Amino acid sequence: MAEINITNLNIESFRHAVGGRVFTVEFYKKPETAEEKRLGRGEYRKLNARLNVKKYVKGTQPETTAKRRETNEERNQIGVYEMRGTSDRIEEGTPDEETFQAKNYRIIPLSADRLISLTVDGVKHVNEVLTRPPFFS
Repeated sequence: MAEINITNLNIESFRHAVGGRVFTVEFYKKPETAEEKRLGRGEYRKLNARLNVKKYVKGTQPETTAKRRETNEERNQIGVYEMRGTSDRIEEGTPDEETFQAKNYRIIPLSADRLISLTVDGVKHVNEVLTRPPFFS
């Protein structure tokens, strides 16, 4: 697999790199609290996910889908399905309880200041900007 430059990743290149495979992504959520804003990053998240999972989607209206797609493109983020059993944020239930699995959809940022790493086919691609040790003068 070719090296993926995750410091300059957009939705199209992310989709191309990941394809239909399961992948692991590490990122920082958007800063929400005053402390997170002071630090310049939100809560750390790591999850295993897939693209193009539509099993638990109950149907969408074209206007809503178009608006969501436009918003994601503007913010350079992508919707994924978080795999069951990979996170304590996923509500557990019996496999036939679709309401539980439907809550596993997530939005992940692709911006260089929030995306830490992407692992596809066992190859980890790291954002050098976020993982570089701080420079002390």
